[in-house]
Amino acid sequence: MKEDSPYRFVICTLSTATVFVCVGLVSNAFSIYLPFIIKVHGFTNTQLSLMAAVRSVASLAAMFAVDCYYAKLGLKKGIALALFCAPAAFLIYGFSSTPALYYLASAIAGFSYALGGMVPASLLIRQWFPLKPAAALGIAASGSGLGAILGPVALMFLINRFGLSSSFLIEALAIAVFAIPVIILIRENPALSTPGRPAGPGGTETSFAVKRSGRASDRDSKMLLHDRLNPREHFFIMAGIFLIGVVGLTGYNNLSLLYTTTGHSAAMVSFFLSLMGALLIIGKCSFGWIADRIGSYPAAALFCLLLCIGQTLCCFAPQAGGLLFGVTFLFLGIGLALASVGLSLMASDFCRKGNFATVLKNYQLAYTLGGLVSSAVPGILADKTGSYLPSYILFFIFSIAIFLFIVPVYRHHGGTLPHRPLKTA
Repeated sequence: MKEDSPYRFVICTLSTATVFVCVGLVSNAFSIYLPFIIKVHGFTNTQLSLMAAVRSVASLAAMFAVDCYYAKLGLKKGIALALFCAPAAFLIYGFSSTPALYYLASAIAGFSYALGGMVPASLLIRQWFPLKPAAALGIAASGSGLGAILGPVALMFLINRFGLSSSFLIEALAIAVFAIPVIILIRENPALSTPGRPAGPGGTETSFAVKRSGRASDRDSKMLLHDRLNPREHFFIMAGIFLIGVVGLTGYNNLSLLYTTTGHSAAMVSFFLSLMGALLIIGKCSFGWIADRIGSYPAAALFCLLLCIGQTLCCFAPQAGGLLFGVTFLFLGIGLALASVGLSLMASDFCRKGNFATVLKNYQLAYTLGGLVSSAVPGILADKTGSYLPSYILFFIFSIAIFLFIVPVYRHHGGTLPHRPLKTA
């Protein structure tokens, strides 16, 4: 099969479907359940936040082993196991009535999120799109936004019609049925596993280590952004990614609670969360398109700014009417592309040659750690102050810090050239 086989578009679709399940449904759409879990089971805000903490701990543990996991199982088997962790989690949610069982389900959901999210999607895209991968990465990452579109409205209907537990069970069945054809159709690029080519996880190339005749590696390296950062710059990038995890995971997951506890109806919140899902898709595809054409640096700077504006507007949740609701979710939905496409592109831009998979894993670890460390904070502050608003004031401050950490590093390295082919993993 040729490296430019039309099957790469099928792979892009399947990568999107994987992210849709493991990120969109497992994480993004799950927030719509939170007010109903409090109502049905009487959990405290702190117990609710601990569910997110358990999921983050499990994600973090799985992320440490994600490169070994795919080296051992290969992409096809590894993605299959990650996908089926999702219905297993929702099955346990459906039979749960105590915090302990919810924590168990959250841990399994965390495994699915870490092992089936952007890491395998990035590896697949790198195999099948060697020249302009950013747009394909954006499309794959938009799967999480698709989950945020379909999830809230569908789940609100299921909860109102069948109740909380039945909704969990229906979702578990739907995910299992959806995952089967995805697993059957996923394949690694055989053009990159021929003799003489470097092999990646599972014996196949995962990083486009395609030898191009007449192009010396030294000249290629000059076309790319710098292979490494100095310790100070590395600290700034890791700190920025850590804070992206705080805002992108904890901030996003508590949006429904922020708005329902400030007097807005659950139906209205679910509508705007679905709208935000559409905006997530637009944002992620736009990030990739912009990076492929004018460069990663202007794309990162723009989306950092949009995220800052969105977090600012969250601080006005008590006064939010329909227009302010829409504008807030517009900036948040587009700006949060930084948490998915942005991480993959930063890993490519700042990795050493042959080190992409490890750098991406480390960036994902920092992102997940940010969500873990902050996951219980909104619930604890809400129990003490009676509001989720103080947490979102903190998230606004963190969004400014993200801009100040990441954008100067890109600017210093002159990242204004269009994004080049991804480095060897």
